[in-house]
Amino acid sequence: MVYWITRIMGTKAVGEELKPEEYGSIIFDVRNLNDGKNESLPLIKTLKALRGLLTYAEGVNKRVVIQCQAGVSRSNALAATMLFLDGLEWEDALDIVKKRCPRTQINQELIDQIKEIFK
Repeated sequence: MVYWITRIMGTKAVGEELKPEEYGSIIFDVRNLNDGKNESLPLIKTLKALRGLLTYAEGVNKRVVIQCQAGVSRSNALAATMLFLDGLEWEDALDIVKKRCPRTQINQELIDQIKEIFK
């Protein structure tokens, strides 16, 4: 199941299949990240790649599904980051993600590291 955070951005776990109406979505796998502290450069590259992919997807009328192992922390942390980059405050971005994906349990160390990047 995909939890749609925005019109074009959703999150899901690896083992969950896409429904027919979700076919055509672009999968962005973030299992390469740790669910905690990461090396800064790979994390920054992942965030930039996701941002670029979302921009591309919007232009070609596609959607992006951010996928991590359980669909609980990493994918949702990155979704909140994209909302933050779109102009929301961190807490508002996190609240939206938690509301739209009720099983969200973002690792605090991961979100703190992401916040530090954007200070």
